[in-house]
Amino acid sequence: MGAMVRPLIQCLVVAALLAMASLADAQALRKERYPALGIPSVLRPRLFDPVPVQPNEPFVRLQWFERLPDPDDKQRTQRAYRPRVFLVEIPRPKVDSGPKAAADEKPATEDPEPAKTDGSKEKRAPAPVIDLQSWLVHRYGGWTAEDAGEGRKDATYTTRKWRLSPPDGEPSKNRRIGCATTWADAGRTVAVIGLYLEADASEFEDQFLAIGDKLELADPVGLAAERKKLERTYVGKYSHPEYRMQVAAASIDPWRVDNTDNYIFVYNTRDQPLLRRVMRDIEAIRTVYISLFPPAADFDAVSTVRICADQAEYMAYGGMRGSAGYWNSSTEELVLFHYELQDGGRKDDSNTFIVLYHEAFHQYIHYSSGELPPHSWFNEGYGDFFSGTSMPGGKVRKIDVNPWRCGTIQRAIEGGQSVPWKDIIRYSQQQYYRNPAICYAQGWSMIYFLNRSKSVEKNPAWAKILPTYFDTLKATYRAELAGAGDEPSDAHRGAAGEKARDAAVTAAFEGVDLDALELEWKNFTSGLTDPRD
Repeated sequence: MGAMVRPLIQCLVVAALLAMASLADAQALRKERYPALGIPSVLRPRLFDPVPVQPNEPFVRLQWFERLPDPDDKQRTQRAYRPRVFLVEIPRPKVDSGPKAAADEKPATEDPEPAKTDGSKEKRAPAPVIDLQSWLVHRYGGWTAEDAGEGRKDATYTTRKWRLSPPDGEPSKNRRIGCATTWADAGRTVAVIGLYLEADASEFEDQFLAIGDKLELADPVGLAAERKKLERTYVGKYSHPEYRMQVAAASIDPWRVDNTDNYIFVYNTRDQPLLRRVMRDIEAIRTVYISLFPPAADFDAVSTVRICADQAEYMAYGGMRGSAGYWNSSTEELVLFHYELQDGGRKDDSNTFIVLYHEAFHQYIHYSSGELPPHSWFNEGYGDFFSGTSMPGGKVRKIDVNPWRCGTIQRAIEGGQSVPWKDIIRYSQQQYYRNPAICYAQGWSMIYFLNRSKSVEKNPAWAKILPTYFDTLKATYRAELAGAGDEPSDAHRGAAGEKARDAAVTAAFEGVDLDALELEWKNFTSGLTDPRD
């Protein structure tokens, strides 16, 4: 009797273990829907956080990175490489049936830099991204995809599984590998791609392949329905509805979207009072920018303001180390995070707004100047000037001393470390960034001095510096571009910008005794008081 009981108990134990494993698998993945992206259903690892995709990213639609462990979590430690999942959409190239290509024409990938007659290499445009392998080359260089067999049967798509490998030169200790599932039809390839350390393959490979296997893609009817929903929200109600619909469609949980006349806000914060104040204040301060810096031409550009939940999310999205916010002209995004301070238990959002007012100026001046960045002393200096704005009730009441810059420049002046005006007014952005702490503080103090000093107000040559600089910058840039046609090349724009900046500085400081101006600036700045004191 006892001999029969033991196998029965063993069977029950095995069944219980299998049930627990099945339950763990079910808990490891959660189903999510992204209908605006054409994805009715996709599984996401529960311990992975969604990371927003940059607006100018051509292929990645979704991306998830493993959540960083909590410092108090004794069960999880920081990995040498964070596992990640990408959902990538690659359009198929349109086939031209015309007789353009010779029969013996070689594919562009065989020699990306063919030899010239003198033996040197001629730069060629990178091979187009047309499938998983070419995407790996585009994104990671020498990675390769090895066919691992057919995926889930589907009447519409051809599905394959793949093993992904890095170049041979990657160190073996923390060697990364990956897996992928592709869904391909005549119009596109959709790939679910997972990357992880080789040592973690047993933990992630099956899970990531399951995400690819269970993916659901929308048909054209479903996509059209989602488009109609967005149109009902934006068309006829806001300017630039196409831009706004694109931003809204790409916003994934837990991010939300809101709109004002001149901005679209993408945010991950539950602090609604903070959000409403950001929306109110940026529209209010924009009217001040317009009055001080009339645009080179009429414009109604709409830009995105992205508010990350905290510094960690800001850095994961693309924030530079040491920064608290940035304006990216190529993606038309102003990005910052909820810069919340706790001082003796008191909530203080003031630093969030210091960053907002600074970056919002960069965002405005980009369009106002005709998409030409001024010299850094003017551009960064004015950004920090507006960071001192006091705006109770949504109206600009006062522009005070910038608490982040005042002490720094006063110490630099006292220690003989400030930059001579004759040099800094012609600094390139690279030169300015080589000494950021002092240059940012000095740029702010120069702008504050030229706007607030009584001695500047009484001296006509000094009082004209700022308006002359901006007016000359715009006029010269427009004149330089006038003969370049409707679409000037990047090279032409770059040369025109250099001429415009040089002309602006020359005109602004013509007839100015820079030594006398600098001495008066030092005396004025040394007497300022930090508003926090």
